[in-house]
Amino acid sequence: MNEDSRTPSDWIDQATQGDSGRALAAKAGVEQSALRRRRKNGTVTPGDIIAIARAYQLPVVDALVETGFITRDEALYSGARAAVADVSDVELSREFLRRLHDADPETDGPPPEDYII
Repeated sequence: MNEDSRTPSDWIDQATQGDSGRALAAKAGVEQSALRRRRKNGTVTPGDIIAIARAYQLPVVDALVETGFITRDEALYSGARAAVADVSDVELSREFLRRLHDADPETDGPPPEDYII
């Protein structure tokens, strides 16, 4: 667990805003007795956190960071990779050219927005 995280059980208490174990289990689609046992033993799983976050419409990645299952850096890296994957080749090329131009504005040639790609 990282230094900014809290126990999964504490996170569950806050996320569910005092819902009973039965209400939580029904809403998240997890077995009540199994979740209670994992909370007692300190063995709550990432899958439990994901199910609860989804059931309570909370950001899943933030929940995993807050409970120490992943680090903030891992979450940011994953998000950046996903964002880059969604960019078209043309947009990616323009961004590349913009960065090259910004790194050395003395380069000959027009700024990247003037290139036809």
